Amino acid sequence: MCRITGSEWTTGNGLSTLPNGGVFIPAMLKAIRSAKKTITWENFVCVDSQPVADFSQAIIERAKSGVKVHVLLDAYGRNTYGNQHLQAMREAGVEVHLYSCW
Repeated sequence: MCRITGSEWTTGNGLSTLPNGGVFIPAMLKAIRSAKKTITWENFVCVDSQPVADFSQAIIERAKSGVKVHVLLDAYGRNTYGNQHLQAMREAGVEVHLYSCW
């Protein structure tokens, strides 16, 4: 990735490949809940469900604790995210941005 993006690898970062929701959802929630400075979370399609509520709540908790949080969602895929989650994140100070691939 460093070669492709032209960015240097910085200390304190890591990369893990996680095969499915039963593995990656708990790992992502753990990472969000342990963030100390910033979170940048991007997702394409999210259906309003318990995992979406869990992600939203974890993101809100971190934002309220002073962590700078950026959420980037596909404008089409987020149609099923749940506006109540987006509104609560924005009210907590999360920078929510939508993009379109069309």
